[in-house]
Amino acid sequence: MRQLELAYIKVYWNEGSCSTVNSTTDGMLGGGWAGSFDTDPADFGITSVWETPLMLSNSWGGYNQGVTPRPRHICPNSPVTFTRYALVSRAQIGLAIQNFQLPALSIGDVYRLRMK
Repeated sequence: MRQLELAYIKVYWNEGSCSTVNSTTDGMLGGGWAGSFDTDPADFGITSVWETPLMLSNSWGGYNQGVTPRPRHICPNSPVTFTRYALVSRAQIGLAIQNFQLPALSIGDVYRLRMK
């Protein structure tokens, strides 16, 4: 009665027709994490389906200037890999990077990931 254990999901996205795709070599690699190492008590309840949202990277293509973003899709027979992880230990470390600055997220009133 627990949710999914921590796993990394790897997929191959496609932008064109699935009939012309070699599912083992073509496509844009995408991936994401699902689940957790949470050790809280199990959830008790009656449900027919557990739902775990998957946020996978590279699911949209066409972020070039002047191109309308469009969703990518997964073709039949494309490989999807689930890699489970187990907690071995926990650690913490301090890190200092001299003169580090995050890049600007916008130029004027236009966000970099948004088309104006």
